[in-house]
Amino acid sequence: MKFPELLLPVGNMPMALAAIHGGADAIYVGVPGFNARGRTHDFSIAELKELIDLCHLYGVKVHLAFNVLIFEPELEIAAEVLKEILPLGPDAFIVQDLGLVQLIRQMAPHVRIHGSTQMTVTNDEAIRLVDDLNIQRFVLGRENSLEEIKTIRAGTTREIEVFVHGALCVAYSGQCFTSESLGGRSANRGQCAQSCRLGYEMFVDGEKRDLGDKKYLVSPQDLCGIEEVPALIDAGVDSFKVEGRLKGPDYVATAGKSYQSAIHGHIPSTRDMAVSFGRGFFSGWLHGVDHQKLVEGSFSAHRGFEVGVVDKVLKDAVILVTREEVVAGQGLLFARGDQEVGGKVYRVQRLSTDKLQVTLLAPFEYTKIKSGMRTWINSDDRLEGEVKKLTTDRQHMRRVPLQMKLNLQLDAPIELTVTDPEGRAVMVLGPMGVASQKDIAAEALWDELGALGTTAYRLDKKSISGSGVYV
Repeated sequence: MKFPELLLPVGNMPMALAAIHGGADAIYVGVPGFNARGRTHDFSIAELKELIDLCHLYGVKVHLAFNVLIFEPELEIAAEVLKEILPLGPDAFIVQDLGLVQLIRQMAPHVRIHGSTQMTVTNDEAIRLVDDLNIQRFVLGRENSLEEIKTIRAGTTREIEVFVHGALCVAYSGQCFTSESLGGRSANRGQCAQSCRLGYEMFVDGEKRDLGDKKYLVSPQDLCGIEEVPALIDAGVDSFKVEGRLKGPDYVATAGKSYQSAIHGHIPSTRDMAVSFGRGFFSGWLHGVDHQKLVEGSFSAHRGFEVGVVDKVLKDAVILVTREEVVAGQGLLFARGDQEVGGKVYRVQRLSTDKLQVTLLAPFEYTKIKSGMRTWINSDDRLEGEVKKLTTDRQHMRRVPLQMKLNLQLDAPIELTVTDPEGRAVMVLGPMGVASQKDIAAEALWDELGALGTTAYRLDKKSISGSGVYV
């Protein structure tokens, strides 16, 4: 069975390592000088080469996001950037601007081009409209429902990519003009002011409406389509995309691990993903339009995984109504409206099936916590430690599986053939082989050949043939 590609976001090198070792089949990163996420690290050409080489070593593809609109005076600059990038061997360009698509096609006719979500492709007719540009893949608008995705799949042979996780833009398919109109900063040029995350008042027929603690009226919860992964696979989606080039390594690694698990048949809890970053999770538009659930309204920033509410505040502890597990080393956030306070868990005592007594790491002012406050786990030392191991501990890091074939002939050079998962092979001839079969100790040979140390490889399959094999 061919599984869909898992495409993870990268904004810096630590995120790249987390993506590689966290399960990415491919990553996407901004093109130097034309980055649609202006607050991420803008890779130099040399850094981009290092990143591409590292990803390709592990069999991970690199998609370059060149998805800003290009103004006419910038075309020559864009062409110069392409001249520097194309020799690095990127696997695809993600493009919004149709003129830029034509420029890339002129310079490199055979390079893969993916139409970005900002191209606003939401039906198969739009795909056919640009058929002459030979765009191999289209990143569908996040507004498409599952049923619409099925219809698009039935109407085209082009690859389709769908966002399954991460922040949602309140503007249609990321075509946001509020930053430009309110503050002179174009979101389509990498300078989003995140005006959708600000608080607003609502007026109805000229009168202010009292909304209580709900003032974040256009700030969507984050997309989490992990429950929909089986349906998206059945619908024929080629690539699952995770948003988040402005996030961090923990976010990338937990999303990678969770979605790879779902792709391979086991849908995990969303807890770790929410703790690493979450504004509340919802399935977005995958099941159609439901703005009242999409926009929660009482917050717009990271909250984490909601565990319960405050029942009572003691002199040196707080009692929570929750059936969830809370352990020492986790960070808790208590909030109601604009009132927020957080602290790290020092000790936990289970009082009953649905109540916990939590002591926070001193010094802590318990008077800041009020009964009825909603409570989230918004950090976890365990999770952070697991991600660190993923990128520093050889036992947890990704290793490229190799197949080794050893051909031993009496009184002939030893022949070793090594093949990687992509089918690339190298053959090495050693010194003269064995004089007799009794000179062979097969396990000792494999111990030596399989001792790949700190390399990116591991011995996966092995075989010996030839007249010099001891039977």
